[in-house]
Amino acid sequence: MKMKLYVGLCVIGLTLAADWSYDGHGDTKGPSDWDDVATICNGNRQSPISIPYLDVSYDSSLTSFNLTGYDNMVASSGPLLLTNNGHTVVLNVNNASATKMFGGGLDGEYYAAQLHYHWGADDHTGSEHVIDGRYSPLEVHLVHYKATAGSVSAGLLSGDGLAVLGFLFEIDEYDEDNTNLNPLINSLTDVLYKGGETSLSMNFANTMPADWSNLEYYRYLGSLTTPTCNEAVVWTVFENRIPISTAQLLKFRQLKQLASDAAQNYPLSFNYRPLQPLGNRMVTKSFETSQPSGYSWQYVGYQGVDSWSTYYATCSGKMQSPIDIPAVTSKKVAQFDSTKALNTLEFINYDQLITGTIKNNGHTIQVDVNNNNIYIHKGDLHGRFKVAQFHFHWGRNNNEGSEHTHNGRKYPLELHIVHYNESYGSLGKAAGKFDGLAVVGFWFEVGAENTNYSPIISKLPDVKFKDTNQPITGFTLRELSFPDLKSGPNQGRAYDFFRYDGGLTTPGCNEHVVWSMMVNTIKISNSQLAAFRDMLHIKDPGRPLVEKDKIGLNYRPTQPLYNRVVHASWNYEATAVGAAPMTVQSLVTCVLLMMIGVFVR
Repeated sequence: MKMKLYVGLCVIGLTLAADWSYDGHGDTKGPSDWDDVATICNGNRQSPISIPYLDVSYDSSLTSFNLTGYDNMVASSGPLLLTNNGHTVVLNVNNASATKMFGGGLDGEYYAAQLHYHWGADDHTGSEHVIDGRYSPLEVHLVHYKATAGSVSAGLLSGDGLAVLGFLFEIDEYDEDNTNLNPLINSLTDVLYKGGETSLSMNFANTMPADWSNLEYYRYLGSLTTPTCNEAVVWTVFENRIPISTAQLLKFRQLKQLASDAAQNYPLSFNYRPLQPLGNRMVTKSFETSQPSGYSWQYVGYQGVDSWSTYYATCSGKMQSPIDIPAVTSKKVAQFDSTKALNTLEFINYDQLITGTIKNNGHTIQVDVNNNNIYIHKGDLHGRFKVAQFHFHWGRNNNEGSEHTHNGRKYPLELHIVHYNESYGSLGKAAGKFDGLAVVGFWFEVGAENTNYSPIISKLPDVKFKDTNQPITGFTLRELSFPDLKSGPNQGRAYDFFRYDGGLTTPGCNEHVVWSMMVNTIKISNSQLAAFRDMLHIKDPGRPLVEKDKIGLNYRPTQPLYNRVVHASWNYEATAVGAAPMTVQSLVTCVLLMMIGVFVR
């Protein structure tokens, strides 16, 4: 049995270092010439592929896996043997009959033979498979052969003789080590050169995502991803990712392709095969929903902003938010149009005492407003828009946090007051309408403590954890924004703002929002900002909290403006070309300078 397994692994290509490589060094064949090593490498059923998420069909036969022995993959004679074969690091599973799987839509039982890793030269590439065009920095392959075949070499002769489980990795949000991987990572220095071997005792199941036998996955028929590229593999690529740190990834890239006595050695800095054409093959998935049940959109990580458009197509639309508000001298800011009468925007009952609920939804701190007679109108809005809620966006430091930027400048905090067109009756019904939503945004700057925010800041410890909420009152929207906001034709001040048409800044990114971004900023202290940054994206875990439990940052990067234009509510051309409207402070300064000039005469 051991001889059969060894021969099978040789056929897989794990001992053909003199013939092929990933970089084509010396007289080796690079990926574009692998068909010179094995003609089937140019076949029609090759791997890896880019999994086309939007073209993947549900297959009800793709059930959960039944996994045995993966927590104790050791031989009767001792622990696992980790080997550098010049292409990757391999863990050979000697007690194959005790490490096995069935289910998962597979035709019969499969025994584990070995596992190995693929990585890239940087943290943005490395995985062989990609999902919807997005690479991961590392991928592990668990190679199995069909029980009825009896060996890897025999399995290579059948279209489903091998079954490989592929798991993708992601950089940890806080770049912390995955301690479950430490036995493997720490052993890599012992196999730095080709031919290096070391024993390894590791609970492999602990390195996998929790409950990995029941995870959601993709299925297709493919090949080995190394010569001899046999088209004999039933591929399973899992949706869930495994965390890893950049320091741990670096250990893989430090491995060498040749033995320690080689006259010239080459770093094994990357070892992934380029993507192969899918052709007429079909990719199926184990979940029926439009997105995996394990997917929960985030701001960072593999479920971060880059993934949103995969599961929410509108997030890649042409009218997305936030944007960078251009300088008024930019052609992206329209000429002042007095017929729009933007400066007539009125904030009705913003001086009314708020009653509502403050809550932590895992993404932000939000206050749902109970009052039903606070609204904005005029200012080129089509109807009256009632206040529904307001929420905040922040960053990890004072150099980031706002969603909108102004001529490239970022602010540490941004407030969004969300209104809906009252003709639709509710926020939910209005969200899908072209004239359904209007959001007023405010930028913050660091300054003295803002006591108007004390009712909110004081409540934050009570909603520290996700899905917690508390009743709240004791403030007005005027106090949170500007105390003299315009509330009628001759009441209050018409603050300057930018206006554009955009979308929600969170999934599903509905493109039905009229945005008004106020020019003047609100001041808030560093300690008050820190209170927002202490909020957590998890429920109470019943354990000591760590830094990565915090929301951290919750702003979406700016989106392309495309053909949209931004309007200013004031006649900036009448004040000065490219200048912002004159503030009270600058006006007083000018008057003083004029008086000084008179006295000098």
